[in-house]
Amino acid sequence: MFRTRCGERSAQTRSTSWSTETTRFASTNTGALPGRAVRGAADGASAAALLAAGPPCLLVVARDLPDVSGFDVVDRMCEAGGAGQPPVPVLMLGARGFTRDDLRRAEPHPALTLLGRDVLTDGELTALLASSAARRPEPGALRGHLPVRSAVAFIEQHYRQPLSRRQIARAAGVSEHHLGRLFHRKLGLTLWDYLIRVRVNHAKERLRSGDESVQAVARAVGFQDRAYFSRVFRKVTGMAPHVYREAS
Repeated sequence: MFRTRCGERSAQTRSTSWSTETTRFASTNTGALPGRAVRGAADGASAAALLAAGPPCLLVVARDLPDVSGFDVVDRMCEAGGAGQPPVPVLMLGARGFTRDDLRRAEPHPALTLLGRDVLTDGELTALLASSAARRPEPGALRGHLPVRSAVAFIEQHYRQPLSRRQIARAAGVSEHHLGRLFHRKLGLTLWDYLIRVRVNHAKERLRSGDESVQAVARAVGFQDRAYFSRVFRKVTGMAPHVYREAS
């Protein structure tokens, strides 16, 4: 987790805490949060020590830390902040997706956003972090996190299956149109783009670690047509699946 001291935006100095999942981002995107000094924590115990110095203006934390869950870090931060304090925006990155149990643990934290690791590009992550740190979420906007979280978790759990926007919206408990607007506003990309990137990320793992055919990989991650999978994979990664495998 990283901690960043905010610039002089108010009389009180606040900080931004980051997870170790964002090490690469922090080192290559120093302009994302100008005026803020970044400090890091490798585990939950170190993170707790940093958070004890004061509430952050933004928290970015991995779902799984070496010694605790990222949810434990968020819980401790909120307990230290006390009742009546405005919610701190939280971005939680998951390397292996999110479960229904994760959704239940997220319920007490209305400003928490769930995000699959490596789904956003560096530029998209920069924009998301900058906008999150720039302003505290308004009470009405907090309700939008709930269906977006549900959609993210549903995609991670069911990406291998044929999915439609309507199915995902039904799982999130809102209309297809409403979910599309909420999703784009929260994460900066469309619901369908998110699903495609999750599938491609899982395809990349299979291509790196196994000897399955490209068609078998495509079917394993939810693509029924090899040609379509190859076009999408090239669009996301910049290379064809077989070239990616050889390069890996």
